[in-house]
Amino acid sequence: DLRHTFAVRTLIEWLRAGIDVGAGIPALSTYLGHVNPAGTYWYLQEGSGIAASAGERPGRLVGTGS
Repeated sequence: DLRHTFAVRTLIEWLRAGIDVGAGIPALSTYLGHVNPAGTYWYLQEGSGIAASAGERPGRLVGTGS
C-alpha cells in the first residue's frame, strides 16, 4: 500500500537525518489521516524493520525506552 510505504520511508529518512521521530509523529499522523498519533506508532514496532534500519530499539526512537 502506498500509504504504508510512504510512512515507513519517511520514518527511515527522519532517523537517518537525526530528526526527532517522537516530535514528527503527530504531523505524519495528520498527513496520513490518522485520528490519533497512536495509530501511527505501530510503524515503529519490531516487525516494521524501521528499528533495524536505524540500528535502534523502537522505545529509543520515540524516547519511551532506554
